[in-house]
Formats: sequence, C-alpha cells, structure tokens
Amino acid sequence: MKIFLRATREQEARFLQNANTDVERFTEVSEINSADAVIFDFQQNESSYPANAIVVKDCMHFNANAENTFYINTWPFFLENTKIEVGGKSNNTLTKVFTSLGKEIVFVEPEIGLLAARVISMIVNEGYFAVEDGVSEKAEIDIAMKLGTGYPFGPFEWSDKIGIKNIAHLLKKLALNDSRYTPSKLLLQEANS
Repeated sequence: MKIFLRATREQEARFLQNANTDVERFTEVSEINSADAVIFDFQQNESSYPANAIVVKDCMHFNANAENTFYINTWPFFLENTKIEVGGKSNNTLTKVFTSLGKEIVFVEPEIGLLAARVISMIVNEGYFAVEDGVSEKAEIDIAMKLGTGYPFGPFEWSDKIGIKNIAHLLKKLALNDSRYTPSKLLLQEANS
C-alpha cells in the first residue's frame, strides 16, 4: 500500500509530524503510480483517482456520491492532533495507514465540517454574539469558558488557532441549510478584514 499526499507545505508539516512511514508528495493525479494506494488530497479541485484507491479529502468539500472517499478536517489545529475524526465507515486499511502516520482515528458520519469543527465553530459564533450584545469582552469570555466548562481554549482563542476565515466559511456553508449556523455580524466583519 502506497501513501500519497497533495497538500500545502503547512498542512504537510502538521499532518506528518508523527509519521513513521514514507509518504509520496504529488501535484497531479497522473503522478500516482499505484492503484493500490491511499491518497490524501487536501486540495479543493476534483480529480479522477485510480479505481482501487482509498481517497481522503478535506471535509469542507464533502461529496455524498464519492466512492472509496473519506473526509478529515484539514484546518491547522485539527491536522496536528494525534486523534482525528474521519468521515466514513470503518476501514481496516485506512486505520493501519493512519496508525503509521502517528494518528488514532475515530470514524464519524461524513458531512461538511464533521463534528468537532461544527461544535467549535458554534462556540466561537456564540462568543461573537456575546460581544455584539455587550455581555463582556473577548478576553473575559475566553477565561469564563475555560473556567466554567473546562475547555482548553475560549472561543476567541479557538478562532485564532483555527483561523476566523475558516470558521466563517463553515458557518456560512452550514447556514444555507440550517439558520442556527448563521454567523454573527462581528464574526463576518473580522473574517473579511
């Protein structure tokens, strides 16, 4: 089983920091010289992969009709975790590959954003709503969330780690089908500045 990766240099460094196996970098699918492969393709373009290949893509580009395709969150903070969500049904080959990359995986229902990113994005969004409503200031909200819930980061610390543009993008995408994901005006303003 060969492992191929198409990602930015930052994504590659974060994702492979604990890897103890060889991973071949590629830019074009035609460079893949094996049908018996696991392909990590974090880029946004659609490609036609070898028929027997297992493909792992960015969950922000979820396609319910793609066969042999799994999804992970490629946001900065998520790629470096040793425990990672994978959207799709349990797969022994993929589990072995992730283990060789120093990752433990949890299979979840495949959907845009998967679970953790949806939850964290909503926490960040609520933090922005609280600031908009004059409840408190960002630093105080971060402290209150960490002390009150035991979370490792407050909403604004999460947005710094993940990137406010990433959070805004996910919320806007989810809000198309469910209004509870509608991003706060302040969050959108900061994402666009």
